[in-house]
Amino acid sequence: HAPAASYRQRFPVRQPNNSFYLLPTDEVAFLQADEGVVFATDQRGARHPLTGTLTEWEQQLDPARFFRLNRSELVQLSAIVKAEPYFNNRLLVSLKHGATLTSSTALTAAFRRWLEG
Repeated sequence: HAPAASYRQRFPVRQPNNSFYLLPTDEVAFLQADEGVVFATDQRGARHPLTGTLTEWEQQLDPARFFRLNRSELVQLSAIVKAEPYFNNRLLVSLKHGATLTSSTALTAAFRRWLEG
């Protein structure tokens, strides 16, 4: 991970006309890799396409704020409403804007520890 002072504070979101806008990390609920493209989903549920891989983004984000839930999703702590048991030692994670994510079996224990701070 990057040094604390250099964690990413905003995401550059490219537009079809090659311009881009900046999406503050505070506004992002989760990142999701979908068919080779990473999307930042904001607190309202809108999806913003990003350049790069989920692993590249994970390395640039503060691990106190963002957690890799599974192979294709990173979630921000401030977006989580609750986490409840799901089958096969996984957790169903409900977010403020209504989305639901699922932890992978392998990461559930680490996710619980992360949630507890």
